[in-house]
Amino acid sequence: MNDTLSRINQVIWEIREKVREYPDSLELRRDLLESFYESQLFIEKRNGIPRENRSFLLLQERESLCCLLIHGAGGSPEEMRMLGERLFKLGYTIYGLRLPLYESSSDQYKLGSVQRAFGRHARKGEGEQDGTGNTWSSCISVAEVTLDTLLSYTTHIYIIGFSFGATIAVNLLQKYPVSGLVLISPAIFAVPTARYITFQLLRKVLPAVAKSVAPREYTVLELMEWTRARLKQIQQPVLVVHAADDPIASAKGVAFLKNLSTNPKSQFLILESGGHVLVTGEGCERLFKLCSDFIKEV
Repeated sequence: MNDTLSRINQVIWEIREKVREYPDSLELRRDLLESFYESQLFIEKRNGIPRENRSFLLLQERESLCCLLIHGAGGSPEEMRMLGERLFKLGYTIYGLRLPLYESSSDQYKLGSVQRAFGRHARKGEGEQDGTGNTWSSCISVAEVTLDTLLSYTTHIYIIGFSFGATIAVNLLQKYPVSGLVLISPAIFAVPTARYITFQLLRKVLPAVAKSVAPREYTVLELMEWTRARLKQIQQPVLVVHAADDPIASAKGVAFLKNLSTNPKSQFLILESGGHVLVTGEGCERLFKLCSDFIKEV
């Protein structure tokens, strides 16, 4: 299997070189994106990820704007598929990325092979390995590799992130020349529930225990803190949609992001209701329209 992945990565590298030589060739750029997608599927299949939870690609036949969709920590690309299909019908190419978040070491995402094909490696010192693949640095690294490939397909890219995926998205925005950003229920601050306060105490007193008990939650909180500490001005247009009754992510994040935004086209909306999972809830149709209208306007 390693030989197969090595051959796939070699093909990706060769196509990428051709794209650099002939950047106007839509056929080559489509081949690059499709080959990269196949490499991701190969890894996900090898690690036993169910078909419905794998990354997905909806590729237009013509030149098109591209949307990178990033799911939440407790979900998979499937929760972003309805939104992706709606945007695909509007003429956009869609890439639904699967983040490397797993519950056990037996299905850990193996990053090295794909990253080496693009000269990328997980950051050192940014999130310790927990034995399950649950590190926010690995998530950002995989998202960077994907976004870098999409930028070879087109320079017109919107990143759409939900919850933890929104936190990943704002970090990508600091480094890559994307056209805009849509943040849905962004996980910037947590709602201070009793469970949250107890877990935070456990993190301070017994961090190793906290990480082993709830690796995903540990990863999310770690990234939220790191993001708040380093996030700079947001110059690109951004749409932030949050529900007032969100029981997980605090609406404080909306004000935090608004204070950093410098683009007059940015929008910050707090809905009266909808809970946390706006991408699949009862109000998802309204959300889909907000997203599509924003992308068309800017």
